[in-house]
Amino acid sequence: MAEFGNSDDSTTNLVVKASDEDDKNGEHKPHNCLRVLRECYRILRPGGRIIIMMPNIRYLPGRYWDYFDHHLALTHYSLVEALALSGFQPEVVLPRFLPYTIKHSKMPRLLPIVRLYMRMPFAWRFVGKQMFVLARRADPDDDIDDRF
Repeated sequence: MAEFGNSDDSTTNLVVKASDEDDKNGEHKPHNCLRVLRECYRILRPGGRIIIMMPNIRYLPGRYWDYFDHHLALTHYSLVEALALSGFQPEVVLPRFLPYTIKHSKMPRLLPIVRLYMRMPFAWRFVGKQMFVLARRADPDDDIDDRF
């Protein structure tokens, strides 16, 4: 399970979780997903945010399984549901954001091309296979809206 060392409760403003991080703790396994999110909730201050970028299985069902460490297949809908169950209020959900991978791609990795792509959200619809989700740690009294 992901644990943030000796982090005290409610001490962090932002957590960034990307799918290409090392999976030595089995975080990509389904039974650990909610535990990881609850640990993020624990260390975040009220109103603190979590950013998650990961493949969206809805847009690459076959290719997702090409990597050994891919055990947890989520869509933007299932991720938003998991966040809501863990006490987060989704604020921004982009189902298609970045290309799936550039590891085996012939696509150039030049910074000007990346900047151009980021300024062209209409292109994300055609190339984007990874999702981007920004969520806020909700107060216990908040009604969480998980409709995206």
